[in-house]
Amino acid sequence: MKSYRPLLLALPCAMSLAVTEANAAVLIYDDFSGNNADNVNGTTPDTNIYNANTWQADSINYLRADGSLLDEAGDSNNVDRGAFLHVGTGIFATNTTYTVTLDFGQLEQSAIFLGFSDVSTPDPITNLTDSTAQTKGSNNFAIRVREFTNDQDVAIWNRVGGANSQTIVNATMSDFNDASYVVSMTINSNSLTDAEVTINYGGSEQTVNADLSGMQYFYYGVEDADLSSAQGTMGVVNSVTFASVPEPTTATMGFLGLACMLFRRRRN
Repeated sequence: MKSYRPLLLALPCAMSLAVTEANAAVLIYDDFSGNNADNVNGTTPDTNIYNANTWQADSINYLRADGSLLDEAGDSNNVDRGAFLHVGTGIFATNTTYTVTLDFGQLEQSAIFLGFSDVSTPDPITNLTDSTAQTKGSNNFAIRVREFTNDQDVAIWNRVGGANSQTIVNATMSDFNDASYVVSMTINSNSLTDAEVTINYGGSEQTVNADLSGMQYFYYGVEDADLSSAQGTMGVVNSVTFASVPEPTTATMGFLGLACMLFRRRRN
């Protein structure tokens, strides 16, 4: 009888390595477990492997420590605020796949952004009264979810050379009234200056190209509808996540190759 013992020993090793490497490495994460009475400004993300920096947000309490997005003014002025995490240079590495995930809910008459920006002029950290998140920097890309009266969609926000644009991924939803929705963005950095940024939502997918080389800020922000005059909750950010997805290593591929060879030999 032919022995399959070497195959049985090799396969668990290969499978174990493959499963380990399939798990994303969390780089930045925050579930906003603070108090509603506090601003997110000065709070520390649950995970930030880059440094010990805190969220730097507009001093007006639009962005709360529990993730709530509030319109305290209650008028028709456009509320446009953001919270920035200064990560510094070297956020992205070449030939790596990253995911950015936004878990949000109860969005009403507003839009939420989650993404990255390069060095801003003026710097958002020192000019917090003008923290228009999605228009900071020369280059900027983000997830955007929007629920205005007649305008609901998921999109990729893309700012290139100071010019703003958005690529609609899916515009078929009627509202975002539930407690939790999840939108993820995938970044493939085969080229730091021409990376592919993709969102797949509701069966639709769109990809844009972005320059990652100068990115220094991870941010989230909110913008309300120009005609909205309601005072209260514009939405809730339940959590934000930035993670890398390692590529399979030579060791893993070697074990898988060995297992295949042993399997073929035992069959012959």
